[in-house]
Amino acid sequence: MEPTKGAKDVTAERLRQIEEEGYHCLHDDLNKPGEIARAALNYVVCAFTCQKLGVKETQVPPPYTNEAYTSLAWPWSFDSWKPGTVRRMYVKAAALLIAEIDRMDRAEEDSERIKEEERNDQR
Repeated sequence: MEPTKGAKDVTAERLRQIEEEGYHCLHDDLNKPGEIARAALNYVVCAFTCQKLGVKETQVPPPYTNEAYTSLAWPWSFDSWKPGTVRRMYVKAAALLIAEIDRMDRAEEDSERIKEEERNDQR
Protein backbone atom coordinates (compact mmCIF):
# COMPACT_ATOMS: atom_id res chain seq x y z
CA MET A 1 0.00 0.00 0.00
CA GLU A 2 1.26 3.43 -0.95
CA PRO A 3 1.50 6.03 1.86
CA THR A 4 -1.21 8.67 1.69
CA LYS A 5 -0.55 12.34 1.01
CA GLY A 6 -1.10 13.04 4.70
CA ALA A 7 1.45 10.43 5.77
CA LYS A 8 3.97 11.77 3.26
CA ASP A 9 3.39 15.34 4.46
CA VAL A 10 3.90 14.33 8.10
CA THR A 11 7.14 12.54 7.23
CA ALA A 12 8.32 15.54 5.20
CA GLU A 13 7.48 17.86 8.12
CA ARG A 14 9.44 15.72 10.57
CA LEU A 15 12.43 15.78 8.22
CA ARG A 16 12.05 19.58 7.89
CA GLN A 17 12.02 19.91 11.69
CA ILE A 18 15.25 17.93 11.85
CA GLU A 19 17.10 19.43 8.88
CA GLU A 20 15.92 23.06 8.93
CA GLU A 21 15.06 23.66 12.58
CA GLY A 22 17.81 21.46 14.06
CA TYR A 23 15.35 19.40 16.12
CA HIS A 24 17.32 16.17 15.80
CA CYS A 25 17.27 13.30 18.31
CA LEU A 26 19.92 14.84 20.59
CA HIS A 27 17.88 18.05 20.77
CA ASP A 28 14.64 16.14 21.34
CA ASP A 29 16.19 14.05 24.10
CA LEU A 30 16.79 17.23 26.14
CA ASN A 31 13.03 17.66 26.51
CA LYS A 32 11.17 16.41 29.56
CA PRO A 33 8.84 13.45 29.05
CA GLY A 34 5.66 14.66 27.38
CA GLU A 35 6.99 18.10 26.48
CA ILE A 36 7.05 17.48 22.73
CA ALA A 37 3.57 15.91 22.97
CA ARG A 38 2.42 19.05 24.78
CA ALA A 39 3.56 21.12 21.80
CA ALA A 40 1.66 18.77 19.47
CA LEU A 41 -1.43 19.13 21.64
CA ASN A 42 -1.26 22.92 21.30
CA TYR A 43 -1.31 22.65 17.51
CA VAL A 44 -4.21 20.17 17.64
CA VAL A 45 -6.27 22.36 19.98
CA CYS A 46 -5.62 25.47 17.91
CA ALA A 47 -6.48 23.68 14.63
CA PHE A 48 -9.60 22.13 16.14
CA THR A 49 -10.73 25.51 17.50
CA CYS A 50 -10.23 27.10 14.09
CA GLN A 51 -12.32 24.34 12.50
CA LYS A 52 -15.10 24.65 15.06
CA LEU A 53 -15.22 28.43 14.78
CA GLY A 54 -15.11 28.26 11.00
CA VAL A 55 -12.32 30.81 10.87
CA LYS A 56 -10.44 31.40 7.66
CA GLU A 57 -7.35 29.28 7.27
CA THR A 58 -5.06 32.25 7.74
CA GLN A 59 -6.82 33.84 10.71
CA VAL A 60 -5.76 32.15 13.93
CA PRO A 61 -8.11 33.46 16.63
CA PRO A 62 -7.13 34.80 20.02
CA PRO A 63 -6.03 33.51 22.46
CA TYR A 64 -3.71 31.52 20.17
CA THR A 65 -1.98 34.69 19.03
CA ASN A 66 -1.54 35.99 22.58
CA GLU A 67 1.94 35.46 24.02
CA ALA A 68 0.72 35.51 27.64
CA TYR A 69 -1.87 32.79 27.02
CA THR A 70 0.34 30.66 24.82
CA SER A 71 3.21 30.81 27.31
CA LEU A 72 1.01 28.91 29.78
CA ALA A 73 0.44 26.05 27.36
CA TRP A 74 3.34 26.13 24.89
CA PRO A 75 6.43 24.40 26.31
CA TRP A 76 9.04 26.54 24.57
CA SER A 77 9.66 30.18 23.66
CA PHE A 78 6.79 32.05 22.02
CA ASP A 79 8.80 32.72 18.86
CA SER A 80 8.81 28.98 18.15
CA TRP A 81 4.96 28.90 18.18
CA LYS A 82 4.04 29.06 14.48
CA PRO A 83 0.37 28.38 13.86
CA GLY A 84 -0.77 28.16 10.27
CA THR A 85 -3.61 26.63 8.34
CA VAL A 86 -5.70 23.98 10.04
CA ARG A 87 -4.18 21.21 7.94
CA ARG A 88 -0.65 22.53 8.46
CA MET A 89 -1.13 22.57 12.24
CA TYR A 90 -2.39 18.97 12.17
CA VAL A 91 0.65 17.96 10.10
CA LYS A 92 3.00 19.70 12.57
CA ALA A 93 1.23 18.02 15.48
CA ALA A 94 1.57 14.57 13.93
CA ALA A 95 5.27 15.16 13.23
CA LEU A 96 5.80 16.31 16.81
CA LEU A 97 4.06 13.17 18.08
CA ILE A 98 6.46 11.07 16.01
CA ALA A 99 9.34 12.98 17.63
CA GLU A 100 7.89 12.28 21.10
CA ILE A 101 7.40 8.57 20.33
CA ASP A 102 10.98 8.33 19.02
CA ARG A 103 12.26 10.14 22.15
CA MET A 104 10.38 7.67 24.34
CA ASP A 105 11.78 4.72 22.39
CA ARG A 106 15.34 6.01 22.76
CA ALA A 107 14.83 6.58 26.48
CA GLU A 108 13.52 3.02 26.88
CA GLU A 109 16.46 1.62 24.89
CA ASP A 110 18.89 3.63 27.04
CA SER A 111 17.20 2.38 30.21
CA GLU A 112 17.41 -1.23 29.03
CA ARG A 113 21.07 -0.79 28.03
CA ILE A 114 21.92 0.66 31.47
CA LYS A 115 20.14 -2.20 33.23
CA GLU A 116 22.04 -4.72 31.11
CA GLU A 117 25.35 -3.02 31.90
CA GLU A 118 24.54 -3.05 35.63
CA ARG A 119 23.74 -6.76 35.47
CA ASN A 120 27.03 -7.40 33.65
CA ASP A 121 28.95 -5.34 36.24
CA GLN A 122 27.51 -7.42 39.07
CA ARG A 123 28.84 -10.64 37.56
